[in-house]
Amino acid sequence: MTNEEFLQEAQELIQRVVEADTNNFLEIAKIAGIDLQTELVGANLSSFNLKGADLSGTNLWGANFIGADLCLANFNKADLVGANLSRANLRGTNLTNADFNEADLSDANFNEADLRGTNLNGAILWRANLSSANLSRAILTDADFRQAILTDADLTDADLTDADLSGANLSGADLRRANLSNAIFTNAKVDNALFGDNLGISEEMRQWLDKSQDNFRQQQQIEAAAQESRNNQQNNPKDAKNYLLQGKQLREAKEFHKQQSEVFPLSKIPPEFIEKSPKHRQGKRLKIIPVLVIAPLISMTLIGGLIYRKVRIRQHWDTVKANLSEEYNLSRNVALQNLNGLGVNLGDYLQSGFLQGADLVGIQLARANLSGANLSDTNLSGANFSDANLSNADFSDANLNGVNFSGTKVNNARFRGSVGISEDMKRNLIQRGAIFEDTLGNGSSGVTHLK
Repeated sequence: MTNEEFLQEAQELIQRVVEADTNNFLEIAKIAGIDLQTELVGANLSSFNLKGADLSGTNLWGANFIGADLCLANFNKADLVGANLSRANLRGTNLTNADFNEADLSDANFNEADLRGTNLNGAILWRANLSSANLSRAILTDADFRQAILTDADLTDADLTDADLSGANLSGADLRRANLSNAIFTNAKVDNALFGDNLGISEEMRQWLDKSQDNFRQQQQIEAAAQESRNNQQNNPKDAKNYLLQGKQLREAKEFHKQQSEVFPLSKIPPEFIEKSPKHRQGKRLKIIPVLVIAPLISMTLIGGLIYRKVRIRQHWDTVKANLSEEYNLSRNVALQNLNGLGVNLGDYLQSGFLQGADLVGIQLARANLSGANLSDTNLSGANFSDANLSNADFSDANLNGVNFSGTKVNNARFRGSVGISEDMKRNLIQRGAIFEDTLGNGSSGVTHLK
């Protein structure tokens, strides 16, 4: 496909979308011939408005949703592994049973979102707002919840094994029956949080939780006493001095403020009640709720971008297929790299082995998904597969001299008869799940595969 043909096809698709005169995302995608199950993998949807869109069951592996408006959308059972949703608005969104394994959700808004049964293993939720969210039965293992807001969240039966909740606000959260094995709660707020029948709570953690609850009750008592004194001063200004905190109350307030100010700040205590400190903040800070401007449901820029991506993918595959007969072809290799850059799952296309025996010297396929690809008898000298998924791929009899395998997933990848791999690299790959068939000294063959 020439560039002229590519532009002509893209223009025709966009024209059909415009003439349809609809804002329904599913209808627009159908008109544009976009397969939502395959063509949003790795897509760049940053800052787009997908409010209320139905993307249930969609494959959004590695997609970019930075700053996107996904409010009230439906992501039930969607695949968002490795996706970036930092600063995205997911208020009230249906995320039940979705897969966010190792996704970046930092600073995202999940207020009142439904995350029941969701997989958030290894996800980054630093400073995310999950207030009143439902995370019942969610998999939160090794997740980063540092400084996250989880006030009034439902975490019943959730698995928080190895999760980091340092500095998180869990006030009023329900953590009954949650697995808290090795979870970190350093400087977390747990006032009014519910615990019970939890797995993994050590005696030390239990004592800390009890102390935190005691500190919360003491905070409330000091706050109430100070507020009462302040009200009396306002009602009887002539006798104001008679209503200042004094004696034991003042000593307790000063000591508590000194030791617990970070976790249990006395926000209602006026300066004159605590050493007249100018640093103490009076009253509660007002939270400014931004006024949301409702934009159209679907941006034409988004559809145009998806159409562009769809036609580009077809153009690159045409280039690959047109040069299959040549052992080495630079245009073909560049097209494969461009397909990877567009987030295409190369493994699905390369399972048939039509690149078997090809010369792919120096090809750059970092972070590519080559799961199940047949690259047997291929020359891959100097190739870069760093952080790629090579699970179940076939590299039998391939030339792998100088290949970069750092960070790759090689579970059940086959390397029978491959050359160019050092013994150290071979041992490393085996430890990570790769399979090597070697000829034994007695002439028989055996499989080397460490579990």
